[in-house]
Amino acid sequence: MKTRWPLTFFAPAFALAVPFWWIGSLTGMQLMPGLSVSALMIFCPLVAARILVRRERGAASVRDLLKRSFEFRRVTDERLYLPILLLIPLISAVLYGLMCAPEPP
Repeated sequence: MKTRWPLTFFAPAFALAVPFWWIGSLTGMQLMPGLSVSALMIFCPLVAARILVRRERGAASVRDLLKRSFEFRRVTDERLYLPILLLIPLISAVLYGLMCAPEPP
């Protein structure tokens, strides 16, 4: 097995995301009102992982990778579900609170 470097993953993920970023910023195109086309960048890490796993281990490994993403039995401590499920809503609530806060004098 090859040595895994973070750049091996982040470089393709970034390269896949740049076109969405450019299209969103240059055209102002929106998928829905208030949702820029650059929101499609969310799928770029998944596509990069799929490409890298397929190249290194073959097509069957891609299925295994996707299956592992949804294996709830791998989480051995049930207390970990709380931060997993509440992290994004908590971050959103904090950001919303900061946006609604009055400006400092």
